[in-house]
Amino acid sequence: MVKSSDRKKDIAQLKEQIKVLQQQLYEKEVIIKAQGKKLEKLTTVLSEIESQQYQKDATIKAQKEEIEELRANQISRSSSGPSKVNQIFQFVRYVGFHV
Repeated sequence: MVKSSDRKKDIAQLKEQIKVLQQQLYEKEVIIKAQGKKLEKLTTVLSEIESQQYQKDATIKAQKEEIEELRANQISRSSSGPSKVNQIFQFVRYVGFHV
C-alpha cells in the first residue's frame, strides 16, 4: 500500500512540474508574440518594396515605349523625304551649278 507521505511528495512534485511547464509555456508564448510582430513588420516592408519595384518596372517600361516611339518617328521622318542636310546639299549644288 502507498503511504500517505509518498502521495503527498508525488503531488508536490507534480505541482512543481506543472509550475515549471506553465512558466515554459508562458516564455514560449512571449517569444511567439514577438516573432509575430517582427513578421508583421517584415511583411509590411516587403509589400512596400514590391510596390516600389512595380512602379519602377512600370516607369522603365513606359520609358522604353517612349524611346521606341521616338525612334519610329525619327525613322518615318527620315524615310518620308530628304533630310535637312540633304536639302541644303542639293540647294548648294543647284546654286553652285548656276553661278
